[in-house]
Amino acid sequence: MDRLKQSTKHLSWDYLKDNNLRTTATKPAETKQHWNECTISQKRFHPLSRKVEALIFFLHIPKTGGTTIRRSFRKMKGVDYFFARHKTDYNNKALPAIRNVLENKNENNTVFVEVHANSCPHLLELRQALTSWRETARKNGVPIFFFTMLRDPVDFAISYFNFFHVQQILGVGAHSERCAPTLENFLRLTRSNPQCEFLSRGGTSLIGAQSPANPLTERDCRVVYDAIRETMDWVGTTEKMTDDTLLVLSNLTSSKRSSFKTYNGATHVREELGMKDIGESGLKIVLARSSFDTTLYEQLQIDYA
Repeated sequence: MDRLKQSTKHLSWDYLKDNNLRTTATKPAETKQHWNECTISQKRFHPLSRKVEALIFFLHIPKTGGTTIRRSFRKMKGVDYFFARHKTDYNNKALPAIRNVLENKNENNTVFVEVHANSCPHLLELRQALTSWRETARKNGVPIFFFTMLRDPVDFAISYFNFFHVQQILGVGAHSERCAPTLENFLRLTRSNPQCEFLSRGGTSLIGAQSPANPLTERDCRVVYDAIRETMDWVGTTEKMTDDTLLVLSNLTSSKRSSFKTYNGATHVREELGMKDIGESGLKIVLARSSFDTTLYEQLQIDYA
């Protein structure tokens, strides 16, 4: 966390007001616990053994720990898990399942939808749908929980580089340049604010090199922040996943926390880049490229403490 102190200042609350960006956010000292608002204002989640219809929606940013979430819930009793990596998965499988559970037509199972990368809709495209689903859930008394996770921007950059450029396993990352795990390659291929980019432009925007003609702006990331605060009941972090996100999910589903195991979606190779290989100069470069992601990461930890 010390290195994050070198980042830019937090989002300005006055900026959000002055620029007419709609937000449900309050100042950090006044922040409410969203997941309590969501589940207590409707009916609480009950143990899955009681067969309760409910909806859990997970917007999975690549390299933030989603494999652990998926493997923990995919085969869980009482859960219908839908993993959408492409628009066809989302349109043909996830959407019908969401509509069914919101209309109490899902045979008393919890629907868990994970939207992840590729051609699936991004946060800003999902914003209206998430708001609409919440309203339908309130009307029909269906418990819902929408969440995502962020990662320390430097750790994200290292993990992303190793997975998509050094490993390229099982066809994953076939669109990416494969290279040796050197500092030169890492700095050459590391993207600017990739988590904000994914949330505002989707998984396909991460394919290939970033276009200098259409850079991500501070306003783009402020709109992402506004959309998260408006739609998400919980935002966790990869670094604290075991102590917060898995704890929240185990409470929601009345499952034993010990049943969750952490998984690494990568396949270990003989050589990969590590923090020790970056050095102070490399760290400064990555932090400079991650100023928007760092602000988002820091501020949302305050908001969803």
